Amino acid sequence: MRALLPSQRGLFERCRLARTAGLFRRYAAGLSEAHHHLAERRFIKMFQRTAATPAHLRTGPDEVVARLFTGQKIYVATQDISVAPHLILDGIWEPPITRAWLSVTGSASTVFDIGANFGYYGLIAAARPGRTPPTIRLFEPNAGLLPYLRRTLSVNWLNEIIRIENVAVSDRIGTARLHILKDYVGCSSLHTIEHLNSYLEEQMEVVLDRETTVDTTTVDAYCDAEGIEQVDLIKLDVEGFEEAAYDGMTSTVRRSPRLVLFVEFTWQSYRQPEQLFDRMLHDFGHIATIDEAGRFVQHRLPRYHDVISQHDDWTMVVFSKQPLTKVRRAAARPWS
Repeated sequence: MRALLPSQRGLFERCRLARTAGLFRRYAAGLSEAHHHLAERRFIKMFQRTAATPAHLRTGPDEVVARLFTGQKIYVATQDISVAPHLILDGIWEPPITRAWLSVTGSASTVFDIGANFGYYGLIAAARPGRTPPTIRLFEPNAGLLPYLRRTLSVNWLNEIIRIENVAVSDRIGTARLHILKDYVGCSSLHTIEHLNSYLEEQMEVVLDRETTVDTTTVDAYCDAEGIEQVDLIKLDVEGFEEAAYDGMTSTVRRSPRLVLFVEFTWQSYRQPEQLFDRMLHDFGHIATIDEAGRFVQHRLPRYHDVISQHDDWTMVVFSKQPLTKVRRAAARPWS
């Protein structure tokens, strides 16, 4: 390992690619410092080819560990029919959004995955070979998902940079009732089943599995308590409760000059969707959606009805303080 260049050694240690140790040593031998970046890019491409075929292993009666396209491992619940089948069989979830997300994670020092589910977006944000590891927080109120999240962090050696927060993000500190759905394990919501059914009934069968009381916090209160001055990247997907969650992060948004916000804009769930859209646009200044190839489609004169599709129950909207072209250049990485 001493013969490896610093950035290459960091890549090797973080990815734990023991099975490719010989390949990497042979590949790195004789390289000059001037060529280390090119070497890193080529090695990652080779690594990606080895991880291109999904693989999974049953590790318990209701548990499977799957290999992602990044080579990372993720533990999921077999009873889930929303996200888990895609991770188990395909090794990827929401490919266009995944590609867009990875194109900006490289420049983010602090990442919040709010509504983490099995931790997919926070996990792949940690796949930063050759770069300083970011600080990542996974906010997930469903205590039933914590064992999967903890094993995922441990198997990927990520406990030092990723922390799990078993709390719901809202507009106030206190407690609330979390409604956990049958089959759709990651689709728990602070909204009632009646509210979810009002706009999801035609999309999926919404059946309550159980209710539980959970702690709630706000992003602003959390950042103040943790001494976090600014956040660079947030994924906000809390099953229709994004409106309240955003109300609790206004100070953080204001003091974060590089913030990029991926929000699952579930317009039918909000009290005032147009007002929320306008407020977010005012707070950030730049807005984009994501096309089927995972590219950002920037809207220069955005209007609510031009951006938010009334034919879909949600739209992934990306708000940013800077034009996303600048963010992507700053985040340039081998697989972007």
